[in-house]
Amino acid sequence: MAKKKLARFAEMEVLPNVFQPKHEEVFRTDYPLKGKWNEEVFHNDHPIILEIGCGKGEYTVELGKLYPEQNFIGLDIKGARMWKGAKTAVENGMNNVAFLRMYAEMLESVFAPGEIAELWITFPDPQMAKARKRLSGTRFLSLYRKILAPQAVIHLKTDRTRTKSLHGEITRLRALLEAVGKTYKYPILENLIINRDIPPTARAEFRTYSDEELKRLNAEIVKMNEQIARLMILHQMLGTRISDTLTLRTDCLRGQPGDRVVHIRQMKTHPYEKPVSEEIAILIERSIQYTKKKWGETEYIFVSDSDPSLPAQYNRIQTQVVQMIREKDLRDDYGRLFGFGTHMYRHYYGVKLTEMHLDDWTIARLLGHSSVHNVKYYRKMSNQILADETRKVRERLSQLILENLDGWGEEYEQVRYDVSCK
Repeated sequence: MAKKKLARFAEMEVLPNVFQPKHEEVFRTDYPLKGKWNEEVFHNDHPIILEIGCGKGEYTVELGKLYPEQNFIGLDIKGARMWKGAKTAVENGMNNVAFLRMYAEMLESVFAPGEIAELWITFPDPQMAKARKRLSGTRFLSLYRKILAPQAVIHLKTDRTRTKSLHGEITRLRALLEAVGKTYKYPILENLIINRDIPPTARAEFRTYSDEELKRLNAEIVKMNEQIARLMILHQMLGTRISDTLTLRTDCLRGQPGDRVVHIRQMKTHPYEKPVSEEIAILIERSIQYTKKKWGETEYIFVSDSDPSLPAQYNRIQTQVVQMIREKDLRDDYGRLFGFGTHMYRHYYGVKLTEMHLDDWTIARLLGHSSVHNVKYYRKMSNQILADETRKVRERLSQLILENLDGWGEEYEQVRYDVSCK
């Protein structure tokens, strides 16, 4: 194995697409190719994409095959691994692929400001005990910023997604970066994390909150931005999917006072109309007035701040609500921080309908379902809540019954034995 490594190191010295700066060439000085990679290496003006920690270089090579109109550089310190990718690129005549053997800490000495158009960090070592060595940590992010072009994108691929809170953590990180970008006038930070960078949330259990829990949550929601508060209250009262609430049109309200209906254009199925109270109608009207005063005539009631022609984005709303929950340390009856998902209020709405003893067809219509198939889940949830809320009472009653079985003969002693065996 040692001989093979030595042979690869020797071949790396002569491969035309491999660059191995010596320490004195990059330590507190500029490498000769700094700012000249396109001119002297690739001989074109195509954008340069850099992969940090490229390992064997397979990813860099495959990207080079997929995008021949772009230039790719794979960076790693392990030369014996990198040899494979470099060798493959030479054998395939790939003039848009190069490899750089050095420590990532020296990036600023090798690349000029704005020279890198895009950055890939693929499956980095999380370095749980050494944050300074973490390629996705603040130290390296600050370094990347010095070589990236304006509006550059950083791609992070990781397989460490076991934590259930990963989606929320990345969502909060995006909110933090956007806030920093706006405060310190770094627009690149506002789009550093895009929607497809955020992994989907784990499939949530079908659960709902109690009346008291929602009262506590709503008491804080109404203190937020007034339009977000209106959105959340309407979302609860209408029982719609969040996508359908966000895409309510400014002409959705119909009928006369005392006989109002709201027209809901469902994103997933057919449109339908739902009767609403005068209080809900007034809330919708005030939401429309708020948007009209701020943005003028728009198609949607709740619009995107960056583009009022589009509806508000759920991820932005979720970020603000989740941030508020954490700042206020709002917890449910079990001591856990409140969750905030797309169907949280819809589940509550559906369960309340079952508790009103409505028939399945009426419940389906009010939820906008085309069939009664899913109503059973709301009924099941209602029964589960009843079971949870009465469990302690039922256990106490069972204990009282067992205590009263003393001296009642063999038949009843058998009941006691059966219970104790469960």
